Amino acid sequence: DNDRYPDGLGLEFVANAGQADWILLKGMHVIAKGTQEKRLISSDFARTGKLSGELKEVLEAAAKKRLPIHCLNPDRVSLQPDGSVAYQPGTLVALYRDMVEGGGRKREVSSKGSSSSSSGSS
Repeated sequence: DNDRYPDGLGLEFVANAGQADWILLKGMHVIAKGTQEKRLISSDFARTGKLSGELKEVLEAAAKKRLPIHCLNPDRVSLQPDGSVAYQPGTLVALYRDMVEGGGRKREVSSKGSSSSSSGSS
């Protein structure tokens, strides 16, 4: 199972960013938070490349605390069999780092997976 990769590592899942020491990011299909139930966070990030809903809230709280993020798969995009692009953990990490750095920069992700930064308020 894709959601069992941390089993046996001695990791303790926590319910919120306030209790976390760091973030472990492996892929986009199983995004979990919480205790042992590993509750899924609904997100269309892999399809859109845009942060929204609960995923955005979790990452904003983590960024406010400046939690380090450990990404096991730094790919930014992948080409799908139907020709569409799926956004991968590396893109999420880039957006998260912008949140941590702040400074009024907003990163936009193009459909080809490249990103650019611009100034202004978000």
